[in-house]
Amino acid sequence: MEPIEATLPLFDEEPARPLADRLRPTQLDDVVGQDHLLAPDAPLGRMVAQQRLSSAILWGPPGVGKTTIARLLADAGNLAFEPVSATFSGVADLRKVFATARSRRGIGQGTLLFVDEIHRFNRAQQDSFLPYVEDGTVKPDWASARRLSPRGGREGAERGPSGSGGISAIPPRVGGRREA
Repeated sequence: MEPIEATLPLFDEEPARPLADRLRPTQLDDVVGQDHLLAPDAPLGRMVAQQRLSSAILWGPPGVGKTTIARLLADAGNLAFEPVSATFSGVADLRKVFATARSRRGIGQGTLLFVDEIHRFNRAQQDSFLPYVEDGTVKPDWASARRLSPRGGREGAERGPSGSGGISAIPPRVGGRREA
């Protein structure tokens, strides 16, 4: 009896990706339903147009595209994308990310640090970010499914249409004025 040839491409081709991954936008213009953030006159749209990304908190329910938007912002700003999950990471993991970001910065490459579930870090863990944010080593993008009470005088929110289920961006304030 001769061996039966496999009809499934197990080793020759890339395995089928999940539907969500195949449908994920590949550029900011492909993102649907977040015009209140990404339109040319919206907060993130202005930052991208000016090539001046600043820190932001992306807040919204699971599955609305917070991580995808952060990744696309990094691409649009020619920044390396470093995702970190506060659920699975600690200060040691952050130090590794910061060291890599500092090395990149030394050769002129910026880093967008995406921290998912930032509210799960305690105050000491959150404080470990400060020197690296302040010296420009990383441009953080925080994501949370819960509303945060940002520290350090950061307040305010750019809200989407009421009941839209979309993302809210909370840009930081410095001295009572929004960063450009």
